[in-house]
Amino acid sequence: MNNIKKIALGLLVGAMAIGFSAFTNATAKKSPGAFTIWYYTLGSDQQTYTRVGTSDPDENNCVSAQSPKCVIGFSSDQGAHVNANSLPATPSYQSATNGVYNP
Repeated sequence: MNNIKKIALGLLVGAMAIGFSAFTNATAKKSPGAFTIWYYTLGSDQQTYTRVGTSDPDENNCVSAQSPKCVIGFSSDQGAHVNANSLPATPSYQSATNGVYNP
């Protein structure tokens, strides 16, 4: 009788382990070739974008003005600075607001 209880308990524990693992979320892993955006923010001169990296900047720091978009992004690094009047490529990302970035 003890062996039957041990087998039943073992099966129950195994079934619970499989059942619980079936309902956990898999963690998303970024593959090495995944799409990356390089973000640039518009400076107070309203002529130059400065690279801030691959983490999206807080657009709440955009001060509305009659100027180009506050934040833009490219799928490849365009260098430390980009001229707002002659962009090297079409941005992959553009903020909803025009204005300068004031961190």
